[in-house]
Amino acid sequence: MSHLIFPPSIKILTLYFFTSCLLIACGSSDESSDAPIMTSLDLIPESEIKAGENLVVNADCRNCDSTKIRYEWKVQGVEEIVSNEDYYQIPAKHVLKEISITATAIDGAGYEGNSITRIYALNRIKEIVGGSSSYAAIKTDGTVVTWGAYSYRVNISQLTNIQSIIATGFAYAAIKTDGSVVTWGDPELGGDSSAVSNRLKGVKAIYTTVRAFAAIKADGSVVTWGPSSSGGNSSEVAAQLTDVRFISGSDLAFAALRGDGSVVTWGDPEYGGDSSEVIDQLTDVRAISATAQAFAAIKADGSVVTWGASHAADSSEVQDLLVDVQSIVANYGAFAAIKLDGSVVTWGDAYYGGHHLRAITDQLVNIKSISATNAAFAAIKSDGSVVTWGRPHDGGNSSEVADKLINVQSISTAYNAFAAIRGDGSVVTWGYTSANGNSSEVVDQLTDVESISANWRSFAAIKSDGSVVTWGGYYNANSLQDTSGLQPSGIVTLK
Repeated sequence: MSHLIFPPSIKILTLYFFTSCLLIACGSSDESSDAPIMTSLDLIPESEIKAGENLVVNADCRNCDSTKIRYEWKVQGVEEIVSNEDYYQIPAKHVLKEISITATAIDGAGYEGNSITRIYALNRIKEIVGGSSSYAAIKTDGTVVTWGAYSYRVNISQLTNIQSIIATGFAYAAIKTDGSVVTWGDPELGGDSSAVSNRLKGVKAIYTTVRAFAAIKADGSVVTWGPSSSGGNSSEVAAQLTDVRFISGSDLAFAALRGDGSVVTWGDPEYGGDSSEVIDQLTDVRAISATAQAFAAIKADGSVVTWGASHAADSSEVQDLLVDVQSIVANYGAFAAIKLDGSVVTWGDAYYGGHHLRAITDQLVNIKSISATNAAFAAIKSDGSVVTWGRPHDGGNSSEVADKLINVQSISTAYNAFAAIRGDGSVVTWGYTSANGNSSEVVDQLTDVESISANWRSFAAIKSDGSVVTWGGYYNANSLQDTSGLQPSGIVTLK
């Protein structure tokens, strides 16, 4: 047998590679064992997210120079780094933002190691949803606070990791981060979902009529519950409810928009649950809106198809004007459509603003958005001014506050009152002045307002410091105005 004989130089080279591989495989190289490593990053005890306060972290690392740790503080919505220290002094405008800190380990020679990032937020009310005479508010940590009528019907221990909430007049449904659903309120009107609980998994969105719920799942199927007379039973159209992207609800019927632009309806026929007369026209639909008893669908070409109770649905008199429609808003008995050029077309019951006065026709130009109470409309123009029409008692007449309606950013609505947020964070209200339309008792508190929610009878405003201000509620007023438990408390670590 012959043997291969290698020259000394090759033997030395082979031994070198063999030894290097062993060192690398065993993790015993000097470079890897001495690399700077960030081991922990935490807020110091008793830290607060509060205007003017310092948010301070404590960083621990191994094989690093603590004086060279790189800190990078960032704020949600702000591109640049706001601090490179181990603390960040929080300005008032950043109190409600998510605040992140990244710490990178660096050794004495300047070599960088790993990084740890933490994201913090004030545990405060981030969203409020109203029923008829109650509220449910989601906090940053995913827990929920309820108050007012029907709030006592919920097991608070179930309300964790909540992502979103929607309400009928008498019940609530909350979607958790895992796609499951928790319901509470009047068990006969949607508050009890036990009959379909095994199907309420992977839920992405929930929609309502006045008394029933319809949930869209991740696979595009739909689950309904609540009174059959209100759309809570979709068994007759279940086979058609596939690839559903959106659902609109009148008082007692639903209309589902599918991915192919077709529409499926169910519920009380007199409330739009029967669309058979216009089914051939319901193609290439991209949006649906509803009054109490009728629906209006916008097609891809900007035309509109309506069905349901004739007093609200009949758009024949304005059909020639319904072209290039971009969006439609509805109240109880009328529709208002914004066209591509910023003009507005209305139809439906005149009592509810379905025929706006000729006196305001010239004002309805350059319209950005429209909001609606039960029987009135309010349109924000591109210059921040507001035009209103409909039943005066329900907010259709804003003449008493017209001089204050400037630089309006958004408008929220209760049953018969409007609340407008201006650019400076102040609030203007009008409508039923004996209740929610009158904010005079809290006007001094309504500063730096970020958002406003409403139920049928009152308003709740979230301010820039995370506090909540409520007003209105001529029925059950004391419980609706009780904001105990709503103030910011503590810090949530999001990462």
